[in-house]
Amino acid sequence: MLKNYKYTCISTNLDEDLFGVKKIVYIFQEQVIAFAEMREIGQAIITAYISYLFRLVKNQQRDQVIGFMDPARTAHDPRDGNVRSEYITKCLKQTSIDSIFLIPYNPGGHWILTIIDEDKDNVYVMDPLGARHPHDAWKTVVNDGIKAFNAQIGRRPRKLPTWIMLSGAPKQNDGKSCGYCVMRYMKDICQDSSLE
Repeated sequence: MLKNYKYTCISTNLDEDLFGVKKIVYIFQEQVIAFAEMREIGQAIITAYISYLFRLVKNQQRDQVIGFMDPARTAHDPRDGNVRSEYITKCLKQTSIDSIFLIPYNPGGHWILTIIDEDKDNVYVMDPLGARHPHDAWKTVVNDGIKAFNAQIGRRPRKLPTWIMLSGAPKQNDGKSCGYCVMRYMKDICQDSSLE
């Protein structure tokens, strides 16, 4: 019985309307235990939580206002920023121009939340550590995705989006709760009735 402990998992099917493709997320028992014990969490837990939030906004008929991007598709990979930029472009094309997109991003050992507000040419960053500057490689990926989106929909070339660090976001009080903070940020945004 103990040998099978590590391999027990929960699988969750994600509909195509969440990330643009059907997907199965596997959450292992050890990840559930880590979550319950408030230890460091990874992509699978955050993706499962995004699935819950998506159902919430869909039930409120706000899924054309708030969109999500798959953290597995935007994960830090120094070898291939173009694939991530193309994914961002694809997501931006799938909803209305006045939507916002929530993108949990992990540049390596730390989760942050990036929010694209294409209509206002702003990109917001919520960092549980309160860092002042977004990661340059990530900033390039997002800017390239937005630039390609604008070109594909025939918008005149615009200036690069303004990046705004949201300093008032709640901060983590240890070295492991950044993922929980990012999930809280997303929940608070999804429950904000002023976003219409």
